[in-house]
Amino acid sequence: MTTSATPFTIAELRSEMGLSLEQFAARVGLQSRGRMSVIEREGRCSLDVALAIEALSGGRIDAAELSDDVKAARHVPSFTPATEDRAA
Repeated sequence: MTTSATPFTIAELRSEMGLSLEQFAARVGLQSRGRMSVIEREGRCSLDVALAIEALSGGRIDAAELSDDVKAARHVPSFTPATEDRAA
């Protein structure tokens, strides 16, 4: 069982869905069982695959945790425009 302290993993998702590595790979746009195995073990992948995994998981797996590109795109620094004191 997953908790907020234990992230939901790709392996858990694949097992829950009853999919082989090949089947899961196809669902996320990969043609290689080997590449999917590496992603499952290392938890890192391309932006497109990360977003596909997030969508397939219904958001339980955060694409930003799988891809630095997603993390960077979702990080929006807070910006407060400077106010100017103008004398009329």
